Amino acid sequence: MKKMFLLFLSFSIFAQNSANVSEYTLAELEQMTKRERGQTKFATKVQHYYRSEMGAARSADAKGGNDREIQEADVFKVGPEGSKLLFLLNRYRGFQVISFKDGVSKASILGRLPIYNNYGSEMYYDETSEMVYVLNTEYSYSRNYWNSNYSTTIYQINVSDPTNPELVSSNNVIGGLSESRMVGNVLYVITQTWSYNDRKAMLTSFAVKDSKLTRVESSNLYSENSYVSTINVVKNNDKYYVLTARGNWSMSKGVVDVYDISSTEGKLNKLLTAKIKGRIAERSQLFIHKENLVTVSNFREERDVAKIAVEAFSLKKQKDPVSSSEKKTLILKDTNGLNANLQDVRVSGDLLYAFWVPANNIDPFDLVDMSDIENGFKYEGRLHFDGWISKAFPINYKGEKYVLGLGQVISPVGTSNTRYPQAKIFKINKINGKYKHQEVDTITIDSDKVWSNLNTQDKNFEFITTAKGEYKVLFPVTFRENGYKNGAKIINVNLNAGKVTEGEKLVGYSYYLKRIFLNKEIDKLNMFNDEKLTVLGNKTKKDGFLPAISVLELARNIIDFKVISETTGVQIIQNQNNIEFREVSLKNADAEKSDALKVVTVPGNFLYKKINSEEARLVVANFSKKYLVDNSRYDYKKDLEGIAEYTFDFSTFKARNVKAYKAEIKNINYYQTPRVLELDNSLLIQAQNTYLKLSSTLEILSVAKSCDGFLYSENQYSGSYLNKVSDKIIVTKSNEVKAKDSKEGKETFRFDYISELSVVGNKLVCGSAVNIAGDIQEVINDVFVTSSSTYGYYPTPRIGGLIPTEYDYYYNYSPEIKTYSFIINNGVATLSDKIDASVIGRKIAKNKFLTHDSSVGRFDVWSITESGEFFSKPRKISSTKGLTFSRVVKMNDKSLIVLEGRKNVKFMSIDNKYLDVKDVRVKSKFDKKLETNSSFIFDVRGVTLLENKAFVSQGYYGVVELELEF
Repeated sequence: MKKMFLLFLSFSIFAQNSANVSEYTLAELEQMTKRERGQTKFATKVQHYYRSEMGAARSADAKGGNDREIQEADVFKVGPEGSKLLFLLNRYRGFQVISFKDGVSKASILGRLPIYNNYGSEMYYDETSEMVYVLNTEYSYSRNYWNSNYSTTIYQINVSDPTNPELVSSNNVIGGLSESRMVGNVLYVITQTWSYNDRKAMLTSFAVKDSKLTRVESSNLYSENSYVSTINVVKNNDKYYVLTARGNWSMSKGVVDVYDISSTEGKLNKLLTAKIKGRIAERSQLFIHKENLVTVSNFREERDVAKIAVEAFSLKKQKDPVSSSEKKTLILKDTNGLNANLQDVRVSGDLLYAFWVPANNIDPFDLVDMSDIENGFKYEGRLHFDGWISKAFPINYKGEKYVLGLGQVISPVGTSNTRYPQAKIFKINKINGKYKHQEVDTITIDSDKVWSNLNTQDKNFEFITTAKGEYKVLFPVTFRENGYKNGAKIINVNLNAGKVTEGEKLVGYSYYLKRIFLNKEIDKLNMFNDEKLTVLGNKTKKDGFLPAISVLELARNIIDFKVISETTGVQIIQNQNNIEFREVSLKNADAEKSDALKVVTVPGNFLYKKINSEEARLVVANFSKKYLVDNSRYDYKKDLEGIAEYTFDFSTFKARNVKAYKAEIKNINYYQTPRVLELDNSLLIQAQNTYLKLSSTLEILSVAKSCDGFLYSENQYSGSYLNKVSDKIIVTKSNEVKAKDSKEGKETFRFDYISELSVVGNKLVCGSAVNIAGDIQEVINDVFVTSSSTYGYYPTPRIGGLIPTEYDYYYNYSPEIKTYSFIINNGVATLSDKIDASVIGRKIAKNKFLTHDSSVGRFDVWSITESGEFFSKPRKISSTKGLTFSRVVKMNDKSLIVLEGRKNVKFMSIDNKYLDVKDVRVKSKFDKKLETNSSFIFDVRGVTLLENKAFVSQGYYGVVELELEF
């Protein structure tokens, strides 16, 4: 076993005991495969069966004729041979270049380009031109002519210098990314709307011309309000085709468009639209065979049971949509009247393999002969077996046809209804001109508590030849024992012995795992998510798992960055259960961990922080691990076990005055963070319905009767909300009521109350409940300022006495914001002033606030008098339309205004005396020139200024240094 797995991980599996392939040309190697008399050198073409014997490549390579390679997109790409490079897509850090030049245990991040992934994202790598292409679905606040907020951007990146990836060009195409494929130097992209009742889709080609990717042509796909489910790109003889499948949710009336894409310039030649009976889910269900489009779809006619249709269409140019003839249609169905749910379709030569499962979970394996397709399909028979197969791999060995199948099986009757992964070997024999298939061997993987989604894309599987007739298959699983961990299992296949056995286990992360793959550059298995990359060793541990050789940090949560000297700064990082302080050079503020000057780690999760250039005062909490209550699927809880406070000194880079306190508070909602408010000489901590005071000690506060109804809530997810406004602690509550004379009881009203909270000794005391409107925003002497918005469900407006929709209520996506001021006397709030706008924004001076209206890009400076009146001075700035007002950073005689877009930031300055607002020009290492805004910025957490530089901390997106010109 160990010997086999070392063979599996060694790249010598591709040329075992042979000369160095690099010594020979492709033509010479092809000649060595001939097997002619007098031949002295022999080469065998190794096949990696991925989709089928006809199929497309894994995320590595699959070359077609005429030097046009069909490449599939992925979130990783392995660099050129000998480079020791790996390219990754990271939704936090963008495009990353990983280097293993110093060894597999010393991986490093060589370079990156912050093309952050909002939604779906794919990547291609062209080794010849040293270009990477990243496809991103991106959101815009404005709608396009498809009435959609989504578009797809293709970024072309030059990686000839891997330490400094450079953006060469970008192209935009309407709609969200559905699928894509690269054929030679032409990229084909299918985009679509995600509208419920107005679905559109389009195929667009891009070609590389003069070293830049240029849009060539677009074609609208045939539409019957259906969505794009998948595409397949195939080579048939000397021609290339794009096959696009569209369907709906009803398993009926699918559509396939066929385009001839043989033009090396990217021209699209629409051949035909085929109307098929049902729905296609995966690309293996549509292909070209003997000048025919073949589709295998699941369909249902009205309320009849689900069936499977195998259909063929002549590959001729057709003006109008066509349907298959009766002669070229084969229906597969369950003989007992059960639903036939299609699982997988594969092709081997003239044979079609169809795996499906009826309701009784006894899976049929149907065999279809396509050798005389012009006269129809020849049905060769059905094989039944326990469980079902969801993923199949055809294998040809010694002139015999085999299939390795991965699927599921349910435990026998009388035990729990538990699914277990299973693997089977099938053999297809031809006796007297008749095909017959049989089950050779099977295993059920029940030694571990594992679950696997085998209906996922083929790129998540690795099928590798290790020796003649011997193979290894890696597939993703989730280990369910002692918490959930994502990883993979390996299955060993030995056709010489006719056996399939369990192999090694790979355990990964408790959260999303993007991919596990064999990295050919280092001959090791890699697995990664957006936060770390793990390199696995060869030698299996006693528990059956492969050990981790190294773990490389890909992203970290930088919650703040401070400049602590003229040359250094500190990254303050919140990990899952600890906090890190990393001192870095200001020349490399976004330094990775390996480049940090100093690193100190302390346990805990942030509750409170107060940070300047000299020190950080911190209060942290220690929580127990996440657990479920009553085995509920969603009701996650945690326990607060302790609280600690300390001061971290940046000059000594050590923690001092460390104090730890026990605080056993159980059953806290997992997603709720305790709230901390500053008192005069202490901190008030709200942990759901428990209140603590931290001064020289930590004590749980009792609650006075005056707080009944305010400081306790049976709703464990929300509870009461505390807010510190000016020097007052305010607690807010709301009650919903219905009118007693309401006939239908649909009209709901809300009463908002506030109460001033104080700490007397070890007790919380509430003032009288005061009824106000909205949420408290500011207290100026005795004036209380509140605001409210109309987000939420409201009665549908009536027009002429009629309700214009079938619903009684609608959701208001464009809220109206109102601001109120109240003067409170003797427990009664009297409305002083009201305005239909947001007044409380960022405080820039005493009783003065700056607000921003993103819909028109306008700044306003508001003043609030001691009697509660509102006055404004508008400052119109049209260039800030669509941007979000993030923060104001104090400077000497002015303040810096920070506004955020989807992927950019804009800075403006405001004079503290005359309140004039002006543009600030910005430059970053990625933008490289001064502009009025800066791209590649996402999720601003904090801004630290040093002369004409701004260091922006962005959470998982890192730190970016910006040059400012006022």
